[in-house]
Amino acid sequence: MKTSPSWVRYTVERRIEIHHSELLKNVKKQQTQDWYDSWLKPSYWLVPILGAVVIYFFLFLIPLTTGTYSHDFKDFVNAVDQRTGNLATISGMSLAVIAFLVSNLAIKEPYAYQLLFRKTKLYAVIIYVLSVLGLFVFVSTVHYLYTPGKIYEAFTVTAGFEFLTVIFLIGFLFIKIINFIDPEKIDEMMNAELVRAGSVIIYEGLIRKYSLQEFERVMAQQGIKIYNFGSYIDSNWLKASMRIMNGGEVAEIEKKQKYIVDIDLIGLAHYLDANKKKGQKYTPLYIGLQTEESGDYIFVPGISNTAGISKALKKFTIMDSKIEEVIPVSKLRDHFDERLLTYAETGKEKELIRLLKGFTSLFEQQLKYNSEGSFDLTENFIPVLRLGIQAAVKKRNFSCFKELFKFYAGLSFTSLIASNINIFMQVVAFYPENYALLKVKGAEAGYQEFIPFTLDSTEQLELLLYKIGELKKEKGDKANELDQFSYNAYYQFGMLLFYMVSSKDYPRFKQAIGLLEHRNTHSTYRRHTLFGIKAWLIHLRKHEKNSSSETSDLLEQIPVRYNSATEAMEDIFEFRRGFMVQYMAWLTWRFPEYLYSGEFSISNPYEWLTFGFMVEHIRDFNLSPYYNGPKMLSSDQITFLVNDLINAKTFFLNNFHEWSTILKTPTPEIMATKADQAIRVFQLLNARLQREELDSIAGTAINVNQVMKYREIISRSWKQQAHIINQFERSGRKLPSTNNNGLSFIGNKVFIGNIKQFFLPNKSESDLYLLSTIGQEAGKLADNAFYETILDDPEIFEEGSLVSIVENAIIFLRDSGYHPDCILVPSSMLYLDESFTHDARYMYDRIPIAEKPIANSAGKFDGIPIFYTYSDAMDRQIIIAEFAKAFVMEYESQKGWFDKFLNIDVKSITYEEARNKAEAESPFMLHPDELDIQAKNIQNGLNTITGITAKFAISDKDAFRVCRLVT
Repeated sequence: MKTSPSWVRYTVERRIEIHHSELLKNVKKQQTQDWYDSWLKPSYWLVPILGAVVIYFFLFLIPLTTGTYSHDFKDFVNAVDQRTGNLATISGMSLAVIAFLVSNLAIKEPYAYQLLFRKTKLYAVIIYVLSVLGLFVFVSTVHYLYTPGKIYEAFTVTAGFEFLTVIFLIGFLFIKIINFIDPEKIDEMMNAELVRAGSVIIYEGLIRKYSLQEFERVMAQQGIKIYNFGSYIDSNWLKASMRIMNGGEVAEIEKKQKYIVDIDLIGLAHYLDANKKKGQKYTPLYIGLQTEESGDYIFVPGISNTAGISKALKKFTIMDSKIEEVIPVSKLRDHFDERLLTYAETGKEKELIRLLKGFTSLFEQQLKYNSEGSFDLTENFIPVLRLGIQAAVKKRNFSCFKELFKFYAGLSFTSLIASNINIFMQVVAFYPENYALLKVKGAEAGYQEFIPFTLDSTEQLELLLYKIGELKKEKGDKANELDQFSYNAYYQFGMLLFYMVSSKDYPRFKQAIGLLEHRNTHSTYRRHTLFGIKAWLIHLRKHEKNSSSETSDLLEQIPVRYNSATEAMEDIFEFRRGFMVQYMAWLTWRFPEYLYSGEFSISNPYEWLTFGFMVEHIRDFNLSPYYNGPKMLSSDQITFLVNDLINAKTFFLNNFHEWSTILKTPTPEIMATKADQAIRVFQLLNARLQREELDSIAGTAINVNQVMKYREIISRSWKQQAHIINQFERSGRKLPSTNNNGLSFIGNKVFIGNIKQFFLPNKSESDLYLLSTIGQEAGKLADNAFYETILDDPEIFEEGSLVSIVENAIIFLRDSGYHPDCILVPSSMLYLDESFTHDARYMYDRIPIAEKPIANSAGKFDGIPIFYTYSDAMDRQIIIAEFAKAFVMEYESQKGWFDKFLNIDVKSITYEEARNKAEAESPFMLHPDELDIQAKNIQNGLNTITGITAKFAISDKDAFRVCRLVT
C-alpha cells in the first residue's frame, strides 16, 4: 500500500479523515481489535508460548547483568519450587473460578461466548500461564544439571518477575469476565460491536465511492468517456456461445480474479498525456473492485490493447488475491435478528430495549452517512422487525410490542430528517399493516391492551405529515425535494383509512379524518387521499357492501377541499391517465370479503373514481366551464370520460330512490340537472380541445425529417408486397424507359384523412409504422398489374394435380429449348396438394424470412425456385417460365424518387382546397363555423402518392407456360 498522494487510497483516506473523523475512530478501534484477534486466535497457540519465552529471557537479562547474590544455592532452588507450586495453585483456582463464571454468563448464547473469548483473550492468557508454568518447571528441573552459579540465580529472580505478569493477566481476566455477569454490560458490548461493524462497512463503502469519483475525475480531465456495453458492435460477439457453468468452474474463475487495492492516478494521468488515442473509452475502477488482472480498463472499442499497452496500464494498479475480510457480517446480523425475535416472543422487554438501542445507533449512523457500500447492516431489518411485531402480538407480549412500535415511530422521523426515502417507505408501511394485524386479533381475548395502538398508527402518520409540512417551509424553494416523503405518508394514510372502512371501524375512521383535519393544511396528496376513500365508500355502496345511511354519514365527515374549480378537473384528468393505475395503491383495494381470504379480486380505479367524481359534483358542484389548466387528456380520452359520466347519470336515474340521500337531491329532475351540468362542462371543454387540436395540426407544416422516415418505411412495406419487382431485378429485366411511351402509373394517388398528425415535429418514427399498410396496398397493385398483363389472353393448359402441372410444363419448356428458372404459384394453392410438397423433387426453403434474398421464395421443385403470390389475378393459375426471356419491365426514372423509380410523397391541403372539398362533399349548406371545422378536419389529412410509372410486357410468349389446376 502506497502512502504518496499519487495513489488514490492515500487521497480518499485523507478525505475521510477530514470529513468523517468520528467514523474513523470506530474504524480504527475495529481494525485494532481485528489485529489482536488475528494474532491471538486459538489456532495461533504458538504465539503466547513464544511470548512467554521471550518475556522470560528479556527479564532474565536484568538480574544477569546487574545482580550479585550472596544467598545459598538451596535458597534459590526452594524459591523456584515454591513459586512453581504457588503458580500452579493460583492458576488452578483461578481457572476453576473462571470456568464457573463462564458457565454462568448472563446471556448464554454462542455469540456471547464468542465475544467473551475475544474480549478477554482467554485462550491466549491460559496458554501463556501454562507456558510460564512450564518454564518454572523447566528452571526447577535444570538445577540438577548445573553447579551453583550466577546464571541459575538470575533464572530464579526472573521467575519472580514472570510470576507477577501471570498475576496481572489473571486479574485482567477476572475484570473482563465479571463484565459478562451483567446482562446490560454484555448488551452494551454487543451493541458496540454492531456499530463498529457498521462503521467499517460504511468506511469501505466510502473508500469505494470516493476512489471511483477520483478515477472518473482523472478520466474526465483526460477527455476519456465511459464505455457503455452494448453501444458498440463487436464481431466476436457473433461467434460467442453460452452455457451454464458448474460450481467448480465458477470457483476457478473467482480464484483467478483479484481485488484492486490501490490505483496510481497521477502516474496514470502522465501516461495518458503521452499516449492518448482517439476514441479511447474506460471501464470504471475503484478500490475493492473484483476483476481480472489486466491492462484493458482503457481501450479503443473494437481494437485490442497490445501487450505493451496492457503491461504499462497494469503498473498503475495494485491487486491482491483476496480482499481484507472485515467481519462475518451475515453472522452478526443473524445473531441480532434471532435475539429480537426471541425477546419479542418471550416477552423480555428490558433485553429488547437494550437490543433496539443498538439498532437505533446503527440506523442513525447509516442515515448520517447515507453510504452505498457493498454491504449494509440495516438491510432487510424492517421485515425482521415486522416478524418481531407479529410474534409479540401473537404471544400477547404487550410491553415488547409497545417498544417495537416506539422504535418504528422513532425510525420514521429519523429517516425523514436524514432524507432517506428508502427506509422511510419501508417504515411508514408499518402503520396500516399494524392496524390490520391488530384488528384481526382484536376480537380475541387478551388483546384489549393492543387496540389503542390502532389509533396511535393514525396519530404517528399525522405527526409525520405535520413534520413534512414544517420541513417544506424551512426548505422554501427546495420544498419539492420532500414530495416523495409526502406522497408515501399520505399513501399509507389512505391505506389506513381503507382498512378501517373494510373492518367497519367507523368510530376510529372518523377520529382519523378528524386528526387530518386538525392541521387543516392544503395539499394535493391530502386531497387525493380523501377523495380516494370517499370514492371507495361510494363504490362499496354501489355494490351494496354498506348501507345508504352509513355511506351518507361517512361522506359528510370527509371534506375534500378545492382551492379552485381547476383543481377538481385536474384531479379527474390525473386519475384517468394510464400511469395512475398504481397511484395510492388504489388498484390493490378489494372488497372486505376478499381482503384476508387470499382470493384474487380487483376493482378498476378508473371506474370507481369516475363514478365517485360524479357523486361528488352532484352533491357539491365544484366545476367550471372555463377550464384553462394544463392539457392532461386528449379529446378522445375526454370523450370516454363524458360517456362514463353519462352512464353514471343513467344509473342514478334508474336507482334514484336508493341514492337520493347520498346525492343530496330531492327529485330525479334536480339530480339530472346537476349531472348534466357536470357533463356539459366536459363536453364544452372537449369541443374546445378538438377545435384547438384541429387548429394546431392544420396550422403546422409537415416535418421534412418525418417525410423522409415515412418514405423509408413505405418503401420497405411496398417491396414486401411487390414481389414481382424482385423477379425483374433478379433476372436483370427491370429497365429504365428511354422515352416513357406507354408507361402508366401503378399504385395509389389518394387523399387520406387524419394522418397529418404523424408528420408533425413532435412525433416519433414508431408512430409512422402505423401507416405501413399504405405501402403494402400499393405494392399489391404492382403484382396485380403484372399478372393482369400476362394473363390477358394466354394459352392455358389445364391439369388435375399440381405435380402434373409443374412436371409437364417443365418438360414442355425444356423440350422447346428453354431453361425454366421460376415457378409462380398463388399462396392459397401452394400447400393444398400434399402430393406436391411430398414429392421427392420438392425441396422446402429452410432459410429464415429475414435472410431470404427474395422474401416470397417457397423452396424448389426439380431445382427450379418456387415463388408464391397474393395477387387475385392468378386465381388457381400457375406460371412456369424462363423469366429473363419471357418478360420485360420498363419504368420511368426520376432522381427524387425512392431508388429512382418508386414515387412516395405526401402533400398538405391548403385551407382553400379543404374548404372547397368540404362544400363539395356536404349534401346541404353548412353554417360558416361548421364549414370551418369541416375544412380543418380535411386539412388534417394529406394527399399521398405511392407507386411506380411502368409497364410490363411479354418479350417471348414461348418462354413461359400458364396452367390452371382443375379440381
